[in-house]
This record gives sequence, C-alpha cells and structure tokens, in this order.
Amino acid sequence: MTRDTVLLVRDPKTEDEGGKHTHYEIYVRTTNIAFNLAESSGIRRRFREFDWLRKRLVTANIENLPPLPAKALLGRFDEDFIEFRRAALQDFLKKLLDTPGVLSEKSFHLFVQTNSTVQDITRQLDDPSSPTSQYPDSTLSPAVFVIKEVPRSARPARSQRSSPESLRTTPSDSPRTLRDSTPELGTFSSLPSTAGVSPAGSYNSRSGTPAYSRYTSQSSGPAQ
Repeated sequence: MTRDTVLLVRDPKTEDEGGKHTHYEIYVRTTNIAFNLAESSGIRRRFREFDWLRKRLVTANIENLPPLPAKALLGRFDEDFIEFRRAALQDFLKKLLDTPGVLSEKSFHLFVQTNSTVQDITRQLDDPSSPTSQYPDSTLSPAVFVIKEVPRSARPARSQRSSPESLRTTPSDSPRTLRDSTPELGTFSSLPSTAGVSPAGSYNSRSGTPAYSRYTSQSSGPAQ
C-alpha cells in the first residue's frame, strides 16, 4: 500500500431516501502530490458508485484492478454484512492506490475527494461543454464537506512521514485525535475515533475470500 496516503472507508449509514441503501464516508489524508487536497472527509458513496468507479477504470484501460466484494443475495442491511462490505470497500480503494495508472485518472480523484455525483463526474470528463467542466484539473466543485488543505511546503519531509499503521485510529470510550497519534502532523483537524476505521479484517488471510461468504452471491444483479 502507498505509505504516504491514509484512505479509510467508515461510518456506514442506511437510509430509505431514493430506495433503502447504505452509504459510506471516504476519508483521505496524504502527502502524495498526485492528490489536490492534503486532507478530505465527508465524501459519501454507496456500493453502486464503487462499481461505477471500477468500470470507469476498466474503460480507461487500467489493468490488474482489484475486485469488488460480491453482491449480497440476502441480509445486505445486517450489521455484520455492512461491516464486511465497509472493510472490503476500504481494501478495494487501498489496493487501487498501488495499481499502476490509477493515480493518473481524474475519475479516481473526483470520486474520493469531491461530492460530485458519478453522473456529474462522467459529464465533466466526457463532455468538455458540460457546465461541470468549469472545474479543471480535478479541482472541487462546490461541496458541503470540511476540507483543511495544508501547503505542500508545510508537509513533513519524506523521512519524517508516518506509516498508515501509525496513523490508524482505534475505537475508544473518549474522542481521540490524529494529533494524539501523530504529533509531527499536528496541524490537521481533530477527528473523533469511530468503529469504522478498523482495518479490513473480514477476509480469510490464507484464501483471500470474505469471511461472510454466506451473504454473497455470484449473480449479476444490479449493484446496490
């Protein structure tokens, strides 16, 4: 995994608006110059949008893409399945960081660091006359999430950068901040710890298959 980027999928929420579905927050913190923003949060995506991203990367001729978790046959709103899917989607995005060509794709950056819908992203990238194309070079369209951008000159030297393992927060009874775990990067905003930032632990480490295979199906139904 790219050592200069922390990428988390966390805080799943299920709602009925537009049909019952679960969406997840994407959090990014990075010193990689391929990203426009050093830190972003509040970007919420549902499974079908992750499916759109993978198909978009296939269209861009990116090879050796990691798979998405299988679609649910039953119980897709069970707490255990939602946690399994959260961990699997986080693993998917982290593997994309190490897939050659992905960090050069605007679709990836717009997906993980803006609140633009996938329809707007498609129009922005495919139709130069689209109103959304007024945001060149993957810069942000107006959004409602909180961003704290750190000048590149203020970012730590490569020798001082922490690994993602040292930046990972853990569940606790009281709030924990990124400053607590990484004093040298204390310029970032404090974020409360949540259960959604645990590592993707729902896989069989030997076979690489999901532990919750009883929830999955190989059918090719629509993404949820």
